Amino acid sequence: MEERGDITSRTEVINEGSAYPRKLQYIEQWFAKAQVDYAQQYILLYSAYNAWYREVTGDVSDRSALNMLKKRVVMWDEYARGTVMSELRLIMRGIVEVTHREPLRVTRTVHWSGEVQDVDDWRGLIEYWYRVRCLIVHGDVVGEQYVYLAYESLRVFLGEVIARMNESKYDIFDIWNVDMRTRDNTSLRTLQKAVY
Repeated sequence: MEERGDITSRTEVINEGSAYPRKLQYIEQWFAKAQVDYAQQYILLYSAYNAWYREVTGDVSDRSALNMLKKRVVMWDEYARGTVMSELRLIMRGIVEVTHREPLRVTRTVHWSGEVQDVDDWRGLIEYWYRVRCLIVHGDVVGEQYVYLAYESLRVFLGEVIARMNESKYDIFDIWNVDMRTRDNTSLRTLQKAVY
């Protein structure tokens, strides 16, 4: 019998004619396929977020759009009061802990220190999401825990955004008819207030 670490290989214990080794192989394959690739899922989720924030800000520059998002506080005020996204608070504790222990590597930016300061630091969270996205997309190293927490926190946030869009009395798709070059457009402002 071959030893693998401290576990004996079961496939070598079973008699030659048994179907067990093949079943074990299938079980291992199914298990491997069932593992969530949070980096891939996060990039898909961030793509939805990116499309949303470009629409509501009317800006195609990520930095400019993110800076505009950090000036808006309606939904984040509700979060701070505990009336929305209660699930996010626990996730934020994890983000605060990991970024204080080891800040995300930030290069060539004055926008963020790499740390989310506390559970109400939603501006830091916006930068965290963007930084994790950059690290993944540009092939840099980012810890699995950072990616998982980015995924979970953005999932909660976008869930709230989508719920607001669905509950809105405004036609969310009417944004396509708004002239995005004019930030003073009344229709765009009305839609932004309804959604964010």
